[in-house]
Formats: sequence, C-alpha cells, structure tokens
Amino acid sequence: MLRISTHFRGMATLHGSLRLVLEMAGLRDRETGTHLERVSLYSRLIAQELETKQPLPPDFSENLHRFAALHDVGKVGIPDRILLKCGSLTREERLVMESHVRIGMALIERVIAAMELEEDATIDLLRQVVAHHHERLDGSGYPAGLRGTEVSLAGRVVAVADIFDALTQARPYKPAFTESHAMQMLRSMAQAGKLDGDCVEALLRNDQERRAILRGLAEEAPHR
Repeated sequence: MLRISTHFRGMATLHGSLRLVLEMAGLRDRETGTHLERVSLYSRLIAQELETKQPLPPDFSENLHRFAALHDVGKVGIPDRILLKCGSLTREERLVMESHVRIGMALIERVIAAMELEEDATIDLLRQVVAHHHERLDGSGYPAGLRGTEVSLAGRVVAVADIFDALTQARPYKPAFTESHAMQMLRSMAQAGKLDGDCVEALLRNDQERRAILRGLAEEAPHR
C-alpha cells in the first residue's frame, strides 16, 4: 500500500512539474496551451476506442491522456523568433523547431531522475509520447527515423491526435482546414504508410466526441 501511495505521489509531482513548464510556455503562445489540451483529449478518445479492439495495459487511455499533454514540452527551449514566427520556416529554422523533441526528452529525463522515478512502470509511456510523436511508420519522421513497430503505440496515437489538431486549427502560415479535408488527409497519410490506420479510424469514427473536443465542448462529450 505504501509503495502504491508513493507511486501516485511521485507521478502527480512529476506531472505537476511538467505542467508548470507548459503553463509558462503558454504565456508565450496561448494557442500552444489549447493545442496541448485538445491533443490530450483526442489521444484518450483514440486509446479508448483501441481498447475495445485489442488488449492494452491497464489504465493505458488515462495515462496517455495525462502524458499526451506533455508531448511538446521541449518547445520551451525554442526561441520566440521561431516558435512565434508568422509565416513559413526556413530550412534552418525548421531544424531548430524539430530539436524540440530532443530538448523535451532531455528535460523529462532530468525531472524523472530528480524525482527518482526511473523504475516506475508507467514512466516509459511518457518517454514514448515525447520521443515518438513526430516519428512516422515509413521512417520519414524525426528525430530517429523509426519505422513500423519501432514507433510505440503511444507515439502513433499522439501523432494522429497532433496532426488532426494542427490541420483543423488556424496557424500563422495556414487557415484551419475543414473536418472533412482533415479526415481525408489523415486517411491519405495512413494509406501512404505514414500513420497507423487503426489510430486514424479510431479517431474519425467517433464523430460526436471528436467534434465536441474540436468545438471546445469536451466536458460535454461522454467518456467511456
């Protein structure tokens, strides 16, 4: 019982510390904060659907919901001139932006070590979310160019959630795409072998819940 209590206190402290970092980042870019919340909710929706089709670890969807909001934690290390730039990034700026994954990986490892959570059974899920959310199944992603099952399920789920939210929200360099356009693009990426097709369909078949999140009414969406 003491070990379980210590686990939950440790995970709560870890999550709280990283959320504080993200809130500080949100002071620089308000949209970053709302993006993280939506990605977290989309990720849980996908995971809950997957749980009805295949055996997954206990509490996978809730743990993923907690950790998915931390996927872009490394962006705290990206200069404002790049993070907040209106317009397309240059090749050099794009490389700097892509470094947010490695920055995030280093940051969470420092926090994990400081809190002595290296042996926690659920901590690898956080590592996978941060390290894999920009990997693609065909090896075209970053930072490691992983392929197929080298990309964790957590990374595959968050990748779909992240891309869908990016497509359906306005950015300085593009307008918001319609849901139907975003859905078509996701399915095209799955057919091209970049995204996990099961994760894509898990998100797209849940119209009511997905649209509630998209419209900022996630609290009204039923949770399974």
